[in-house]
Formats: sequence, C-alpha cells, structure tokens
Amino acid sequence: MVGRRGWAVRPVLRCIAALRLRRDVARAGYVDRDQLPAIYRSSLALVFPSLCEGFGLPPVEAMACGIPVICTGGSGLAESADGAARIVPCDDPSALAEAMHEVEESADLRARLREAGLRHAAGFRWEDKAREFVRLYELAASQ
Repeated sequence: MVGRRGWAVRPVLRCIAALRLRRDVARAGYVDRDQLPAIYRSSLALVFPSLCEGFGLPPVEAMACGIPVICTGGSGLAESADGAARIVPCDDPSALAEAMHEVEESADLRARLREAGLRHAAGFRWEDKAREFVRLYELAASQ
C-alpha cells in the first residue's frame, strides 16, 4: 500500500489484521514522485479500488509504466481508464478479488492490459492537457 493514510484507511487496516495479512501487506506510506515509477514497475498490477474518485491519476501512471490496472467503476476511474483496465463494480469485493486472481494467473490478460494501458497512457501529455485547461479557462472567462 502506497500513499498517505487517507480518511477511510482504518477499516482497511482492521480487515488486514482480521485476515492476518500484516506480513503480506507492505505499507510504504508517502513516496516521493520520483520513486513511483520503480514501485509501479516492480508490481504485478495496480489495484485501485475507489468509491469516490475524480480523474484517477495513479492508474494512468501505472499504465505508462506498463503495469496492468484493476480499478472500480462508478466513479471517474472507468472514464480515465477508458477500456485499458480491468474494471469491477465498486460495491463488489468478490469481483475485485476475482479480477486480482485473474490478472495474477493469466499472463495473456496481463499482456493485453499492459499493451492497452501503454497505448492509453501515451495519449496523456502534460503539455496538451495544460493547453486544454488554458483554452477552457479562456472560454469560461469570455462568457
């Protein structure tokens, strides 16, 4: 688990403890941005379940590193993943577990997700997005 302790981390930590997975779940905490590509690349997949997400930058970052992504639908994640990730319902932990198992067991699925993710992530260039935002702000200011 990478990232700052969020507002809903306590139930997750209780679940890890109840399932006796403390030794199996590494909690890295906050990681500097320059270390993230190495962490992504050392992963079998990025599992990014979220009930409330805007765009969802970590899935696109993982895709850019060639890492398959599993995330939940029903928020901005399905849109930002745009068919390049394994999407599961946000209210179905069994479906999430099944997707994780499928990605772990299937080299073909990992390869398909890796290729789709690399193609998808290539469409995100910061310069292009910055120009789009400037254009939107100009349009909003002119109205």
